[in-house]
Amino acid sequence: MRIIPRRLVVTGTVMADILLYLDGFPEQGGAAVASRAIVAAGAGYNLLAGATRLGLPAAYAGLVGSGPFGTVVRQALAGIAVPVLLAPRDDEDTGFDVGLVQASAPGQPTFIGWPGVESRLRLSDLRSLALTPGDAVYLSGYDLWYPEAGAALTEWISGLGRAYLLVFDPGPLAGQIEAARLDAAIGRADILSLNVSEAAMLTDGHDPAALAAALARRMAAQQDRGDLRVHAASVHPAPPHHCGGPDRGRRHPRRDPDRPARGWPGLPRGGSLGKHRRVAGCGTGRAKRRPHRERTGPGSGTS
Repeated sequence: MRIIPRRLVVTGTVMADILLYLDGFPEQGGAAVASRAIVAAGAGYNLLAGATRLGLPAAYAGLVGSGPFGTVVRQALAGIAVPVLLAPRDDEDTGFDVGLVQASAPGQPTFIGWPGVESRLRLSDLRSLALTPGDAVYLSGYDLWYPEAGAALTEWISGLGRAYLLVFDPGPLAGQIEAARLDAAIGRADILSLNVSEAAMLTDGHDPAALAAALARRMAAQQDRGDLRVHAASVHPAPPHHCGGPDRGRRHPRRDPDRPARGWPGLPRGGSLGKHRRVAGCGTGRAKRRPHRERTGPGSGTS
């Protein structure tokens, strides 16, 4: 790898997850009572928690709101000793999403989100950040897709010096991101993190190894660099990694066990990060149990 990361800096979205566990979805116009409900910090929080569990210092470079969901995020980040680099906004709350988890398909929840203050990131916010050489800056496709934050991030990363690593995760919105923004992110990225279906949105093909090679060539062409290449002769999905402790053997509801494991096809140098990503994901689940508020049964008032 061109630079050994000294700190993970996550820009953009840390929001509140509201997970409702149902026996089944009601018909249109009907109603249902959840058997279990969880409110916890999610999205970029997962990366921050995993990094700290692996011993890598981390910081949040996004906006936190002033309402109840902002409180959830602020307390969660404080619980894992992750600093917030930007001042809180007192004119809007943090966003949230609602995840509906069916008992028959616990690994495939349905999410409906509402962006909040984290989607209003401004260029002046980003330019105020005090980055340190060796920082690995994480950029999500969700944040690049937002009208306001996406425009600010696109301009900011174009001036991000080579003393910093940029990790770009296009995510499932890869096919909906404006072409100019996508080109700017790929053109600056040191590491591209995505799965097979997301890679297929960015280049032709379906074979994982061929997709990885094509993306590496695209990165090299856009960056006018010849040192980007795929080091593995083949690509293999990573097996599920189960956490220890009370939830041993359970997968987090946002992780689809049949979804291909994310890879790192654009690595300039270095080996596999798969093991560390699985351990980081395990750490995320354990860290999230501290801040969440859980209520169960019909008396909880969830429906």
